[in-house]
Amino acid sequence: MKEMRDLLRIQTSHRLKLADVGIFVTPAHEPLTEKEKSMLESFEATGRPLLVVCTFYKGEIHPSKEFLTHKRWVAVDNVTREGVGEVKKKLLELRHFLQPEPGILDGLVRENDFVLLVVPIDLAAPKGRLILPQVETIRELLDRDCGVMVVKERELKMFYDRLGMKPSLVITDSQVFHKVASDIPPDQPLTSFSILMARKKGDLIPFIQSLPRFRNMQSGSRILILEMCSHHRQPDDIGTVKIPRLFGQMIEPTVTFDWKKQLVHPEELTSYDGVIMCGGCMVSRRQYENTMDLIQSQGKPLLNYGLFFAWVNGLLPRAIEMFPEVYEVYQQLETVSF
Repeated sequence: MKEMRDLLRIQTSHRLKLADVGIFVTPAHEPLTEKEKSMLESFEATGRPLLVVCTFYKGEIHPSKEFLTHKRWVAVDNVTREGVGEVKKKLLELRHFLQPEPGILDGLVRENDFVLLVVPIDLAAPKGRLILPQVETIRELLDRDCGVMVVKERELKMFYDRLGMKPSLVITDSQVFHKVASDIPPDQPLTSFSILMARKKGDLIPFIQSLPRFRNMQSGSRILILEMCSHHRQPDDIGTVKIPRLFGQMIEPTVTFDWKKQLVHPEELTSYDGVIMCGGCMVSRRQYENTMDLIQSQGKPLLNYGLFFAWVNGLLPRAIEMFPEVYEVYQQLETVSF
């Protein structure tokens, strides 16, 4: 029972760190509990805005909670629903505290650019739909008044050779980096959806700085694969099959792998020598950055799926040349190529 309480406490603390705005809901007529007091103190320590909602309000509030009325607060009558509209109004007033995310193509394209997307339709692709990074990229290109062409990897060469103009950028699924690179000219700018998504959610530089440590991974090391979404794993799954297989073939065959969907506590990283994480398309920028910070605080090297595939396919620095600050960091490293 104690272990369960400790786990819940850790998970609650983790969630509090991820919130841009806090909503503290408490019954107006009951005394403040120690658990409520602890949660209030934890969230207020983050410095982020808090909205207090006192429910079951009948005109009075328990004396132990009177201090809450000096904060941003709303009283709600659960029977008449009086106050619900005020809660919505207060939340709208807090919207400017929400942490905005940059666009997936910020700084990469301009109006009237032509971009070619390579989208494999494999077992992992949702039936009748594209995955979120692909959809987001298409929409952003249209919003920026760009031209966009979408092809599968098998038809890429045929269509590319027929183009009347050179694309400003080719973006591919990381898993087909090698084939795509072999079917287009070497001077064609090329990157991947996963790299772009990781740049949107966090910072690519820590991944680049970790490359030498992955290149020198020792025999018997353990690596954590961190995939923060809940898709159904397929027979040739990227996180459980393709990355471990390529790592064994190209870097160190004795490395072992574990898999998680999230990191909550630093102790979870104790037994690992490195982390390879997804692009984070299903989590917020704050959650992605917090996860990166947690890994770095434990001194562990980390890589992104897309950068891993670019690296083992010999496509660095090509896949990051369009990011000057990232490219500069790569150039300063000792050799990490194959």
